[in-house]
Amino acid sequence: MAIRAVFVLSLLFGKSVNLVNSQSSFYVAFFPGSYNDSTTTSDHHNSLFISSSVSEAGTTCNISYDDDSRQEITININPNLVTKHELPAKTRMSSGVKIANKGVRVQCSKNVSLYGLSDGDFTAIPTESLSQEYIVPGFQSNSFLGVVGTSENTTLDIFIKSTCSYKYGGTAYGNGDVLTVLLQENDVLQITDQDQASGDGCDLGGSRIVASSKVSVFSGTVYYEDGGSHFFLQVPPLAAFSTETIVPRVQTSYPRKNIIRVIAAKNYTILYLPRSTRVLMSGDFVDSTFNFTEDQVITSLLPVLVTQTCLFGPSGGFSTVVPGQDLYQNDYLIQVLGKDLRQEDPYLTVISKTSAIRDLKVNGVYPNNINWVNVTRAPVPYSVGDLHIDAGQQLHISSTSPIFVREHEYNMKNTHGYIGGYDIPRDTSSNHQGRFG
Repeated sequence: MAIRAVFVLSLLFGKSVNLVNSQSSFYVAFFPGSYNDSTTTSDHHNSLFISSSVSEAGTTCNISYDDDSRQEITININPNLVTKHELPAKTRMSSGVKIANKGVRVQCSKNVSLYGLSDGDFTAIPTESLSQEYIVPGFQSNSFLGVVGTSENTTLDIFIKSTCSYKYGGTAYGNGDVLTVLLQENDVLQITDQDQASGDGCDLGGSRIVASSKVSVFSGTVYYEDGGSHFFLQVPPLAAFSTETIVPRVQTSYPRKNIIRVIAAKNYTILYLPRSTRVLMSGDFVDSTFNFTEDQVITSLLPVLVTQTCLFGPSGGFSTVVPGQDLYQNDYLIQVLGKDLRQEDPYLTVISKTSAIRDLKVNGVYPNNINWVNVTRAPVPYSVGDLHIDAGQQLHISSTSPIFVREHEYNMKNTHGYIGGYDIPRDTSSNHQGRFG
């Protein structure tokens, strides 16, 4: 069974859309976007966006959070609309290596889809699709790692792979060390460097997580030195790694850096990059920088995780997981998150089998203004298309063949980019022995 992880969803023009494999339970958290703790309580927001299909009338959601004490509220989820709920500023973690009961639990009476927005944005992965084992993608600078407990008395082992050391309980943990802690439900273990200067260049990519129960894992950067941005991902389980991934181009008038990171789950993973071939051991990763205007194809003999981090000039950026073609879906409902005041208009990016591009519908219409480019390196012919869209627009994108969907918009510090969703197969690979090779 596959569980679909989706971004902000809404139902368009009253038309019922089947939100296949949405679920009713999520565990998430919000992480620091600054080393100045005062900004945690003043400048930032912690937003949840919850959506359900027309057929899910009468849905309610209980939201449990901690803003200095544990609170629980119940909200009504309107069918045919996205319901936004703003959490108090103090629900966010402050920087440092610590455990705090700052997890946010969302439990709904019917299946919904959930999206979170703070300084960065993330796809909320349903509890049913979480795992006990993860490999952290990491970032090149001021990297953080967050783990949310979903049940009581969860033993958590962090196999640290890092260019820096982190002090917890009076002990410094560095590359090759194992940090073992006990998490209760809604506890969040956070690992960050202490300040911006000491964290410059600190990368947690390749760190491994083994837990006695399911946990929710996040990877990001408190402050990305090159570009002045804050990135934030919910990490997919190993079951969502793929052997072929198309990384699409990015339309913008403000290109700066397009960084593709590929991380291996297994030893002796042969990786075929556009410019070279590499052999990776478990937890090894490769960063490659490509032109914004080029589509790239990443293939490997064993499954890998691919992320794309885009930096714009003079500042701003976004980062997303890039799923393989085996994880694409046929139907997406997304909302453009940009504001009226912006640097440039948003874009929709779609990847489709070349044979099916004429089957693509946007809001029920076959568009004739998508700029399609064939991807020649893919074994099965695929095409990447981009379409100029309007700020605030809601889009229903569908096809007879599975497709990839991404929306992005450059707007300085409010730049965002996210994918429409992807299947997450049920993870049955866990052996709970701390072995990933």
